[in-house]
Amino acid sequence: MTDIIHFKKEGLFTRFGAKYTKIDKSIFYYLHHSLQIEADFSVSHLMEILKEHETEVNLAFMAYTRGFEIAPFYEEMHLPLENPKEKPINRLEFAWTSDIYNLNEFGKPKYEIAEYVHITGKKKNDKERYGISFSPLNELKTATFKLNTEIEYKRIELGDIWEEDRKPKTKLFLKGVKEYTFGDIVGTFLNEITFDGYPHHRNERIAELEIRAEESKTEKGTPWEVIQLEWKEKELKEWTKKEGKTKALKIEKLQKEIAFLKEKMAKLK
Repeated sequence: MTDIIHFKKEGLFTRFGAKYTKIDKSIFYYLHHSLQIEADFSVSHLMEILKEHETEVNLAFMAYTRGFEIAPFYEEMHLPLENPKEKPINRLEFAWTSDIYNLNEFGKPKYEIAEYVHITGKKKNDKERYGISFSPLNELKTATFKLNTEIEYKRIELGDIWEEDRKPKTKLFLKGVKEYTFGDIVGTFLNEITFDGYPHHRNERIAELEIRAEESKTEKGTPWEVIQLEWKEKELKEWTKKEGKTKALKIEKLQKEIAFLKEKMAKLK
């Protein structure tokens, strides 16, 4: 049976029978333990636990946080709300996601599979899902946790660009369930909140995006076909310098794509 670590409001615990015992080993020891989360356990409870083990957490999850430490986020959690009447995110939902890439464009497929955990925020009585990387910790602190253990391994195939009325086709390989570990949940959470750096970095990024959004309203956008054509022509030049069995097939396909894009652009003018 897989060892389990229990997330309780009072801290991290192990359990033997009916007795809970607060962890007495290094955080590193528990990274691959499965976990159970107490009802009503919230972001504020998690942040208190992370602060209690701050030094080890900063080291253990550096690959997720890129070296940004948790202290500034802990401090942000205790700041007063700027818009207390605004409906907050009240639940963080964790879900498994898989990406499947075909490494062989021609011939027998050779698939590369990547799995990762994705977080979305939900508001009460709201069907929308929200990213949390731009959310201050004082707005997230009351959110509780929901873990979705279902996972699907599927690939979306778009077909070739010159195909008329092409529609995405989903190829499902496998579906099942996959549990989470202590490292999965804490690492993914820390990765999200530190995505743009410390809180002041994130706020600067938000301001920058707002300015860009305003500027884009007066700018004339570049047609997607123009961008695609630039990419394809650049890729064609690179492939003419390569060697290998698939070189001729790749060049033929790129030439066909370029011809299609040029014809489509001519119709748009």
